[in-house]
Amino acid sequence: MKNQVTILSIVKQENVDKTKEIFNRVIEKYYEAKPDEVLKIGQPRQVPNQLLFALDVPLENAIQIIKELTYEGVSVIKNETL
Repeated sequence: MKNQVTILSIVKQENVDKTKEIFNRVIEKYYEAKPDEVLKIGQPRQVPNQLLFALDVPLENAIQIIKELTYEGVSVIKNETL
């Protein structure tokens, strides 16, 4: 059984800074790592002017992290296994 799940979110360019702040707060709460060590940000080819945020989260905290992200206004487009 896998101990982590990946949460994906696509963010418009104008919301990138706010979204980074939200992810950083969540990472500080649940990780003993720097945000740039666990949060991957990339440019999806098929979606111009937007960025893809990918975060591997511990399985035991996944539901709580998804709740916190969505409460803060981050749209989660995919999470595996949940």
